[in-house]
Amino acid sequence: PDSRRFQEIVDHARDAAIGARMRTAAAAVDDNRLSQGLQTQREVIADLRELLRRFSEGGIPPKDAQVWRETASRLQDLIDRQLQWRSELESRLQSGDIPPEIRRELSARQSADAESAQAIAQELLSADAPSAAEASAGAARAMNRAAEAAREAEAENAKAAAQDAEAQLRRALADLERRLAEEALRQAAAEIRRNLEILRGLSERQTELMEETRGLASAGKADSTLHRRQRDLAGETADLRRQWADRPIAGFVLEEAEAAMHSAAQRLERRLYDETTVTFQKQAAAALEKVAEALANRATPERAASNSGQGGAEGGSGQPVDPESARQAQRMLAELKLVRELQSDLLRRTEELEAKRRIDTEGETAAELARLSERQSQLRHMLEILLEGPAPRSQSGAASPQATPPEAPALIPPSSPGSLEDLLKP
Repeated sequence: PDSRRFQEIVDHARDAAIGARMRTAAAAVDDNRLSQGLQTQREVIADLRELLRRFSEGGIPPKDAQVWRETASRLQDLIDRQLQWRSELESRLQSGDIPPEIRRELSARQSADAESAQAIAQELLSADAPSAAEASAGAARAMNRAAEAAREAEAENAKAAAQDAEAQLRRALADLERRLAEEALRQAAAEIRRNLEILRGLSERQTELMEETRGLASAGKADSTLHRRQRDLAGETADLRRQWADRPIAGFVLEEAEAAMHSAAQRLERRLYDETTVTFQKQAAAALEKVAEALANRATPERAASNSGQGGAEGGSGQPVDPESARQAQRMLAELKLVRELQSDLLRRTEELEAKRRIDTEGETAAELARLSERQSQLRHMLEILLEGPAPRSQSGAASPQATPPEAPALIPPSSPGSLEDLLKP
């Protein structure tokens, strides 16, 4: 990365106080406060990963992007003023000759706009937008020609120069819009990778806890910290779920993972390291992997843009892709894939139950079928929320009652044939 970006990354490291927290972790471990030390170490690792990502991906969303956004607005103002100037010039021409004082006033306005366009060109050159800078400088030269022609009463030349200025300004604006769209799509792709890393990290830690539980059972030992680590993992899963308020299906699965983690933590606190506890942990890991799989297999925002027909950050019409629409489309793809996977699990389990019911003379599958039916209703309702978009807001800002999904049933115990493990296994 260049020196400016490097400085931004160094500033982030300083703000995050990574070194100080490393010392805190070391002191906690030295003082036998292992739980606090582990938590601090995890936070440090997360910050180090973020620093590495910023180096590998080109760093923090560039400050140049803020200049681009502000400049795009100023370019649009200049375009509007050029249109107004030409309209006024044509109106004056239709009324006859233009008085000298009016010509001077029109010329002065163009000269002032030319200075603004030249200043924008300098800013864009410093903000790593050379094409837009060149177009803006070209607009400034055209405005100066228009100002001179207006002053010399050369109306047709003035109109032509103003048209040229407008065209150059539009080229500059189009270049900035393309750059902003590409930057937004890059950030969306980075967000996908970060979320995938978080999910896989949670899943790996859950698997490690499960293996520790099995090890304790085999060795006949106990670990007084295991239940706290399981609850910490549930808390991190809950934090992720809350951040994903715009992903109802993923949130639904993460909530089930969280519930399974809490069930496992309760049993671990009682030092129950049996297969029931392990199955709760397997349920949680399987749910996390299901969400991660949906996230990993969806198209990246860059690929979605290129598939639209023109490549890069433009769609088939040649217009820049709206970044927020692209991000929403990617979220929808992941959510729909989750729906498909969950529906396939339900279908498979229902077919198994149907075959079992043919030889079930005691009605043992009735309760499980009821649970699957309830789950199907939940999934249908979540799909409706997804397809309808964000829930309507009341005047108080709360979501309308109609958008609230049905309450999830109590977690199915691992011994039950309709458990989350069965429904979400790969």
